[in-house]
Amino acid sequence: MATIKKHQIKIIHTLKNKAGIDEDLYRQMLSKYCVESSKELSWERANQLIAELAKAAGQKAPYNGPKRAGKAPLNMATWKQKRMIEAMWKDVSIKTDEKERKKALNTFLQRFGVSHLHWLGRNKVEKVVKALVAMGASRPEVYIERMKAELNNKEENHAEKN
Repeated sequence: MATIKKHQIKIIHTLKNKAGIDEDLYRQMLSKYCVESSKELSWERANQLIAELAKAAGQKAPYNGPKRAGKAPLNMATWKQKRMIEAMWKDVSIKTDEKERKKALNTFLQRFGVSHLHWLGRNKVEKVVKALVAMGASRPEVYIERMKAELNNKEENHAEKN
């Protein structure tokens, strides 16, 4: 679970003061979240408290963006896109060693202004995929179906074990 950020703590205390909430009431509000200090809140719980305090202060709660815990930032390639690119690269690469193949992929990505697959932006995924298809990789749909089949196999194996 993501931890509270410094700016959230500042917002909490600013809203508490704007709402005119005394220390006793504030501690009572924190107790609903099973904490004694706002520093103990998770990122999600802090946003909930901010919304509650904003309402008490007669303000609209600040927008904290979509809840994306455990997900790639909006401008970065998703985990699935990266796995698909790795699978496509595996089909076109002449390297057989996994480590060498990843190194070669990162060298290939430098043509797109990216030093490592981890840093691939969503705006470059389509260009990279088109280049890989031009090099002889199958269309992306093939890899998507393959990934779905692998996921189904894992789920079936997990179900059999339980």
